[in-house]
Amino acid sequence: MSTRAFASSVVNAPIDEVWKVLRNFTAPAILFKSTVKSVELEDNADPSKVGAVRLVRFVGDAVKRQQLLELSDLNYRIVWETSAPVGEQIADVAATITTVQLYRITDTNQTYISWSADFSSDATGKFVIQEQADYAANLKDIKAYFSK
Repeated sequence: MSTRAFASSVVNAPIDEVWKVLRNFTAPAILFKSTVKSVELEDNADPSKVGAVRLVRFVGDAVKRQQLLELSDLNYRIVWETSAPVGEQIADVAATITTVQLYRITDTNQTYISWSADFSSDATGKFVIQEQADYAANLKDIKAYFSK
């Protein structure tokens, strides 16, 4: 991987509350209702088991297939790889590895979230900028979810 997008934010909730939601591999359907239509796990996979594959259907009918590569309760980190759905070709970039990492802010009992992705070298600057904007929007949705 040779290109990276990054966004971060602070959520006004304790890390364990935030992690309880984000560690579930179907969380995009709960958190990103304005952009995600549905999340379906292939083969009725356990959403907390490494190797699980989800199909994320977005508003506008785009579909992404994502495989869970790491789920660390110790480090509050989830990592997945994005690929094209079976039988389809991915349009924008050949490979994407996404990492969402949480950190405890000890003096305020809040949570710092970093959302990053590494892309294969075929990623264009325009694509990376759009992904970074999407991650920032996702973080706003997460903050809104926990401000209820």
